[in-house]
Amino acid sequence: MVKAAGLGAISALVHLLSDGSDEQKSRAAWALGCILGDVEQNKNRAADAGAIPPLVQLLQTGTDPQKLEATAALGRICYQLEDVKRKVANAGAIPHLVHLLRYGTNDQKHMAVWTLCRVAKGVENITSQAVQAGAVEALLLVIRDSSHDKTKKGEAEWTLCGIIGDNKFEQLKKSNLFAL
Repeated sequence: MVKAAGLGAISALVHLLSDGSDEQKSRAAWALGCILGDVEQNKNRAADAGAIPPLVQLLQTGTDPQKLEATAALGRICYQLEDVKRKVANAGAIPHLVHLLRYGTNDQKHMAVWTLCRVAKGVENITSQAVQAGAVEALLLVIRDSSHDKTKKGEAEWTLCGIIGDNKFEQLKKSNLFAL
């Protein structure tokens, strides 16, 4: 994977995210997510190549498949890299992820929970941004939605805990807000 990324694959995919056909944009977001994997060097290369703004743009204006793949790629690009998390947040991803939590397809909601956790968890100014964007309410909606299985609800609880902190999370659980 590192070799493919070093040969310009990332730059070509970033170009397709902005200038490709609808199908190419979706496939480029998917491929970028695959190349990133858990390879820090690839994540930094993708961020430096400008991948974040077009991925965030796809969250806002893309087709359903583009939104899903862009959400996944953003979750992969920022995993365990605080500086890249900040770039994702500064590019405006948080409100769009919250929007997907509220109005996306079930797959988009699931991926938005996962990505929001990776972007916001443990970075105070990003968690504040997530709270201001309505993430707490949106995550509670996912937790309460009977169409989601226990795994998805558990991931939403984990993300909520990461955003508001353990103490506040326990207070929420005790207050029965999850059951409303």
